Amino acid sequence: MFIIAFPAQASPDDSESAAVQGQQEFGDLIGAALDRFPDAIVDFTWEADHGVIVATPDDTRAVGAFVSMRAPNVRVTESQAGVVPYLGRAAVESQVLNDLVGTGATALSAAYDPSINAVRLTSWVDNVAKISQRLIERASRGFGLAVIAEFKPSSDAPRTVAARGGESYGGGCTGGFIATRSGVAGILTAAHCTTKPTTYNGLTTGATYTANSSQGTYDLRFTALTGSVENKIRIDNSGNTRTITSVGSVAAGMTICRFGLTSGYACTQVTKYWGSVTYSDVGMTFNGLYYAASPGIVKPGDSGGPWFYNSTAYGITSGYHIVDGTPTGSLFTPAAYTGSFPVVVTIKTS
Repeated sequence: MFIIAFPAQASPDDSESAAVQGQQEFGDLIGAALDRFPDAIVDFTWEADHGVIVATPDDTRAVGAFVSMRAPNVRVTESQAGVVPYLGRAAVESQVLNDLVGTGATALSAAYDPSINAVRLTSWVDNVAKISQRLIERASRGFGLAVIAEFKPSSDAPRTVAARGGESYGGGCTGGFIATRSGVAGILTAAHCTTKPTTYNGLTTGATYTANSSQGTYDLRFTALTGSVENKIRIDNSGNTRTITSVGSVAAGMTICRFGLTSGYACTQVTKYWGSVTYSDVGMTFNGLYYAASPGIVKPGDSGGPWFYNSTAYGITSGYHIVDGTPTGSLFTPAAYTGSFPVVVTIKTS
């Protein structure tokens, strides 16, 4: 099954422990490896106490040498030939979703799976005939990648969590991290939070921008602020804060915590790469999402809130997933995609 409901588990405390020692360093290594080998890195996961990076056959040795000098406990394995690199996933997934526009689906999700070199498609739709026919036509046109389709009832479609008003960012959203764009300070939140407030935390808001690049469209928004900002994020409803000192790359298996004005603070484990999703409630498609199972599922009003661990920024809340009418997990956008703004947005660290 492409979508799995996971049992509840105890929420870990947001502190250094043996279970997560090394995951921040692994995140830093992922970022460096993607910069150095953009066409060679296929996948990466964190497995409790060590990292695994999958590279293309022709580049496995070079990637292995690069990694061994920086992190001896990270394994580099070889993918099958002809797979799509990690940075090319969004384009492949978007092409599949674009081919299915107008088929009547409430929502669509596509995730490239390098282990089978195919796209796993989930369609939340009550009548599968039109989508099935479109997929048959797509295959007949000779697309190189297979599409493995799964159908779910439209009532279980993924949703954003910006449906509640009266929160700190207009339209019912939570502010994420303090960031800068061309030297101008601002707040990072979710792109689907389209109602810009006149003020944020007492500061006047200015121009707002979303993250779009040739590699994908991401659920990230930067809104400029006029006035003095402080490099802190709120981590609970009692007013406690955290100073961000670094930005990490996300991998399945990592333990990450988050905060939202509605649901508060919770920690969980990143379950998997989710891929691209079309949210019907806002009419937008976003790439590069990750999924974290319960506990601590996000709720309306949490959109745009920060995902972090200790003092490392990891992501921004996007939405949630439903099975049989019950939310089972959260969707978030990695903070590393701030580089996809037309002018790069940098999360403030100190």
